[in-house]
Amino acid sequence: MAKITCTKCGIPKTRKEFYSNKRTRSGLRSECKECSKGMTRDYRNGKKQKTVLDVLKEIRDLLKEMKNANVVNFVHRSGFDK
Repeated sequence: MAKITCTKCGIPKTRKEFYSNKRTRSGLRSECKECSKGMTRDYRNGKKQKTVLDVLKEIRDLLKEMKNANVVNFVHRSGFDK
């Protein structure tokens, strides 16, 4: 049985150790199932953490903008800017 080399780990494996992919000539993904699962896990974990951090940063930035806008509006309304 022919072995295919995984592009991620570089280990030759059988066709059964690769997920299918209709778009490729061989009909298989270029990375083995084990590497593919690891990449998916890393992506999901990183994406969740990044999303939460991004949301928190956006909230912090919005609060800063609101605080600055309130100070500017107060100064403008009270006539201190003249």
